[in-house]
Amino acid sequence: MLVLVLVLVLVLVLVLVLVLVLVLVLVLVLVWMRALVQARLPTIPRTCTPALKGPGPGPRDRLCVGSARP
Repeated sequence: MLVLVLVLVLVLVLVLVLVLVLVLVLVLVLVWMRALVQARLPTIPRTCTPALKGPGPGPRDRLCVGSARP
């Protein structure tokens, strides 16, 4: 019985480690691809106009056209 519990715990730990490694690799690949796309595309200047609604001059209260970078 104890051996079965130990095997189950070991399998769960291995699965969690595998999932974490896969997520880390996926995030790194996405960041790398985004960096490649940003390096290849010419930067478009942003033109921002104040939004119609919003409590104050926050970054989310502006309507911006152009690059998606803040």
